[in-house]
Amino acid sequence: MKKDKIDLSNTLFVCGGNVFRSPFAEIYFNLTAKEKDLNYFSISRGTSSFYSHPNSAVVKIAYEYGVDLSKHIPKVLISQDVENVSAVFVMDNENRDQVLRMHKQTHKKLYNLGHFLHKPKDEIMDVKVINIKKNIYLVKSNFNLIVQAINNILNI
Repeated sequence: MKKDKIDLSNTLFVCGGNVFRSPFAEIYFNLTAKEKDLNYFSISRGTSSFYSHPNSAVVKIAYEYGVDLSKHIPKVLISQDVENVSAVFVMDNENRDQVLRMHKQTHKKLYNLGHFLHKPKDEIMDVKVINIKKNIYLVKSNFNLIVQAINNILNI
C-alpha cells in the first residue's frame, strides 16, 4: 500500500494494553513527522487495560530510540477513537479483529503495521512484560520493526 493512498493526518496506533508497542509508535511517529515538517499527528490506544504504566525496562529501551515513555498513561480504545481518525494501524491480528468488532466500517482505513516492513509480516507480536528481563531482545526487536514500518510509511 502506498503512502499517498493513506491519509496520515490523524493516525491511531493500537496494541493490546497500550503499554509499549502502540505508545512507542505514537511518539516515534509524532517526533519523526515533526522532524520532517509533516502535518501529521498520532495517538495510541489499547484494546484492553493490563497495566497502569510502562515497565521501567521498556522505558529504558525506548529512550535508546529517543522515545520517552516514562509519563505515558495507557488508554483503552473506544469507538470514538476509531471514528475520529484518518488511519488505524494495528500491531497484530487480534488487535485488528477487536477494532473491527468495535467499528466494522474501519476496514477502509485499517492497516497492519507489519505490512509496511521491508519483509512484510502480518504481526508485530506482543511481548509479555511479566518476564521482561528474559524478553529484552523481543522488546528491542519490536521497536526496530515499528521504527522501520513507520519510516517506510513516511517514506524516509
